[in-house]
Amino acid sequence: MQHHQFQCSGLDEYAEMQEQIYGILYRSFFYNDHTFLEAIEAAVANAAEYSIGEHSSPILITLRIMTHDIAVTVTAATKEFDVCAFRQTLKRLSDDPAIREMDWSAYAKQKNSGAGIWRMLTGCAYLYMDAHGQSVTMVARRSMQPDDIIETRIGTLVPRFFVKKDGVIL
Repeated sequence: MQHHQFQCSGLDEYAEMQEQIYGILYRSFFYNDHTFLEAIEAAVANAAEYSIGEHSSPILITLRIMTHDIAVTVTAATKEFDVCAFRQTLKRLSDDPAIREMDWSAYAKQKNSGAGIWRMLTGCAYLYMDAHGQSVTMVARRSMQPDDIIETRIGTLVPRFFVKKDGVIL
């Protein structure tokens, strides 16, 4: 397993290291997985946006390259929120027959809600977020191909979302 760590404060510093991160991922996937890169960008943008304090708190980006998967964890001191309740809200969307077949972008536009979590879910095989919203880990399969169909339906994306609470994935 390869392990790489990067730290930045805010989006400007992230932009400076982005090319290096993308290079590592390109060599690991053997192509540019644009949806996974967008998922990482969304996680970093959320970390910067919801950062605690007057200035952006440090954002730690950890890449783990494994035989079959690539995991990227974005960690920052952010405003806490109830991730378990948020997951329940998403599950209710997924259970609704009218909404589950909707494209997430149509739903987000309709509800005027943020696209960050949806971009993350679209770009990975699954993700898990710490129960207080302080870190998110996105996992992509190395076996995916650049021409694989990208799923954007709410009913398919929501089951990819897990919560990590007290060391256990729920």
